[in-house]
Amino acid sequence: MKSDSELEFRCLKGYDYKLDKRVPSTYAWTKRGKLAVVRWVTDHFERAGYDHWRRCYEVSDRFQKAYKNGSLEYLTNGTINGQKVICTARSAAGGCEDLSITLRPGDNELEILASLERVLLGRSDTPVYHESDDPEDIPQIYVEVDMEEFIRTAAFE
Repeated sequence: MKSDSELEFRCLKGYDYKLDKRVPSTYAWTKRGKLAVVRWVTDHFERAGYDHWRRCYEVSDRFQKAYKNGSLEYLTNGTINGQKVICTARSAAGGCEDLSITLRPGDNELEILASLERVLLGRSDTPVYHESDDPEDIPQIYVEVDMEEFIRTAAFE
C-alpha cells in the first residue's frame, strides 16, 4: 500500500496549449510537482452521462485506487462489458485487475497505451489525447509502469 504523500492522481482544470483553453485533466501529483496524464476533451461519452468532468474524476480515482492497492504495476488493453478499455494488471500476461479508462470504439488502444507509457515513465510531458484510428486485430500488450521511478524522475509542470 502506498502513502498518499508519494503520489496522488487528481482531476483539475489544466491549460492545454494544443487547444488554447483550460480543460479537465487527470494529473499525477507528487511533492516534486504535477504532470498532466490525460486531457478530457472528447464528447463521445456525454450521451451516456459521462461529461468531461465526470470522466476526469472517475479515471483519476481509478488511477489512485490502482496505485494504492498495488495493481498499477502494468497497464494493458482489454475488453470489459463489450467495450475496449485500458486496465491495470499485477503482472505481464495477468488479467485486467482494475479498469482505468473506457475507450471509444474508434480509439487505437496500442497508441493510447504507448502514450500513457511515455507519460508515466517520464519520457513525455504531453498528456494522452484520444485521436486515433481503429485498426483491426489489436493484440493485447502490457506496459510496465514503475511509479517509484516516475515519482523520482518525471518532468513536472
